[in-house]
Amino acid sequence: MILERLQELARRYMKARPWMLVLATLSLGAGTWILMTSGDQADDIAFIPVMLLFAWATMLHSFLNLFAHVPPHVQPGGKFGNRLTARLKRGAYYLFAILMAVVSLLLLVTTLQMLSAWRAMY
Repeated sequence: MILERLQELARRYMKARPWMLVLATLSLGAGTWILMTSGDQADDIAFIPVMLLFAWATMLHSFLNLFAHVPPHVQPGGKFGNRLTARLKRGAYYLFAILMAVVSLLLLVTTLQMLSAWRAMY
């Protein structure tokens, strides 16, 4: 049920996948440019927001890639090997869903901390 909902969500926003990749690439390039050209702290005012943008764009791109094709439910009348394989695949996807939720929560906490540090610095 959860995997199907995640698959539906990923498929609904599949058109955003290339944009997330472009956004991640541009923000990484901008962060690199800021580091290479900044002479002091005043020059790197946009570094924290650009790196947070990179992290979120990468996370969203990974979500859309991972959950676009969820393995189907286990068929009760199939062979034992096929049922075991299907259960293992779905189990791995459940594990990925839990890890994605944990990493998203950690990224949200990191974002809030980094933005408050950024606001205090500038």
